[in-house]
Amino acid sequence: MCRRSLLKLQQSGFTLVELIVSIVISAVIVGFMTMFLTTPVQAYLAQNRRAELDHQAQLAELHLKRDIGAALPNSVRYTQSGTRLAIEVWPVVDVAHYRDSGSLGAGNELHELDFTTSDNQFATYLPFTRITYPFVSTQHHLVINNLGQPGANAYELSNVITPSGTSIRIDNTSTGSFSPALPANEAHLTLGSGFQFVAPSAQHRLYLVDQPVTYLCDTAARTLTRYTRYSINPALSTATPGGAGVISSVISNDLAACAISCIPGTAQCSTAVTLNMIWSRDGESINVMQQIALEHAR
Repeated sequence: MCRRSLLKLQQSGFTLVELIVSIVISAVIVGFMTMFLTTPVQAYLAQNRRAELDHQAQLAELHLKRDIGAALPNSVRYTQSGTRLAIEVWPVVDVAHYRDSGSLGAGNELHELDFTTSDNQFATYLPFTRITYPFVSTQHHLVINNLGQPGANAYELSNVITPSGTSIRIDNTSTGSFSPALPANEAHLTLGSGFQFVAPSAQHRLYLVDQPVTYLCDTAARTLTRYTRYSINPALSTATPGGAGVISSVISNDLAACAISCIPGTAQCSTAVTLNMIWSRDGESINVMQQIALEHAR
């Protein structure tokens, strides 16, 4: 009786062969499940990576187009050293047309810009349209006839641009009282100290600018960083801009390549700039070629 019960108990279990077969079947099922699940998961992760790279590229394009597109004529310059490319521009806040000597006749010298000596008051016959009157600042500059060449280079902070810290006040007929009277729809500029612009502009253009902006592409760090409010240097370098008030902002990461096409100091850089940038992460990449037209091209 006991031997028969034991035999039934033994026959009710799994044999070693059955156990091995079960394991093999389970492994096959898991393998198929993994195969069918891996592809969708990988596709989802790849889509997320591409979306993030696309977002970074769009953000970089937005900043670059805004600053480079508004560049002061002949202010686009760049330099490269190793894995670092520095691009510097001087964005224009607003533009007007100044009155030069003799344009209003005798007795109106107060509203005319004299290029033969230091002058601290003059008027614009096509006034600034993007500022709020009265406009008062010591952070902005006025620029006339920047050629981007020695002696006529805004980055030298002389000759074609008012020095740093110069007080600038701009009034129109509704915010100031002028004698002699200012013609209708014109603006009057007053500088805290006299300044002599070295040469007139053929188009009588007067640019109001804030501070230059530098974009530093560092493919070793894989970053694109925007700098402003830094110490201005006549010569551009790929060193990180510095100064007591410097403001920096990382615009994007995952930057694999960065190139610019234009020749500084030529008409080419005064009309359009072409950028070629690549973002990549974990096998995914986005190549963006962007041509930026300069709003204030001559």
